[in-house]
Amino acid sequence: MSDRTIRGSAKLLRGALLLAGLAAAGLSGPALAQDTDDSADSAKLTTGTGMLPSSVTVGAIDPDGKVPTLDGVPGSGVTNMDVSIPLSVLTHGNSYCFTVSLQDYNVTGDYEVDYYIKQDVGGVTTTILKQTIVTGKTTVPGDVWVWDLYSKAIPDSLGIATLYGRVRWGTGYTTEAVISTKILIQ
Repeated sequence: MSDRTIRGSAKLLRGALLLAGLAAAGLSGPALAQDTDDSADSAKLTTGTGMLPSSVTVGAIDPDGKVPTLDGVPGSGVTNMDVSIPLSVLTHGNSYCFTVSLQDYNVTGDYEVDYYIKQDVGGVTTTILKQTIVTGKTTVPGDVWVWDLYSKAIPDSLGIATLYGRVRWGTGYTTEAVISTKILIQ
């Protein structure tokens, strides 16, 4: 798969414009930066505050290759991101386009982004799908990034699951921030 990077310039984005736009459009849904335990009161960063994911979405793969894109709406008065409509219900056996957006608050250096899906299987929380979207990319404070990846086939693991988008940075990528949302696999 080719490098499908969508990168925003700090000069154009002026801080949190992309974050505010995503929130106003409802693209980030109920997801908040949170730790990786699934408890209801876990709305906090896992570690650090250097890079913050603003959304994790999953949608249909565009056969025409036009989305996702950054600033795909000509003449818009704000920086914008176009993704296929985020889905909450995924069909096992199908592939999708996973997108994670994030903003760099105070990190200079390399980072990586991935997504994973966890599900309670027989009383045990199991990671049923995980893919690295990008690794070894360099960032500086103020950068805004949107990364996407076409997934492997969704496993035959029916029921409610949690989709996570994660950014990791620092030596050995040991500092991270995670965002999540509920999905249904049918």
